[in-house]
Amino acid sequence: MLPLSEHGVPVRVYLFRVQGIATVPVIVCATARVVVVSVFGGGGVKGANGLIAAFNGAAIYRNDLTWDYYFGVWGSRETSRFRRLLPEGGLTLEIVREAPPARLASTSKVSASA
Repeated sequence: MLPLSEHGVPVRVYLFRVQGIATVPVIVCATARVVVVSVFGGGGVKGANGLIAAFNGAAIYRNDLTWDYYFGVWGSRETSRFRRLLPEGGLTLEIVREAPPARLASTSKVSASA
């Protein structure tokens, strides 16, 4: 079942600052994996390929107790674009200014080829 706002419940989108993805603290925006896959598509081992294709990278957070995944992006421009594109999928957003209840499990960044 998708936690989409079609049932009148806004989708929680986490907006927070973190150290460890880049050499300096960066802003990250993430939401539940099922939401990201419904908007950007899935594919790959954890289903992040749609997000990686749209943003040339992804941050993957995992709650080790529940195994819930949260997918997101980092950087001011990317997080702004992420928040702008989610409602185009028919979602109402609830911005939560803290990290999701999960730890950073991995990041993926597509490097530009010359």
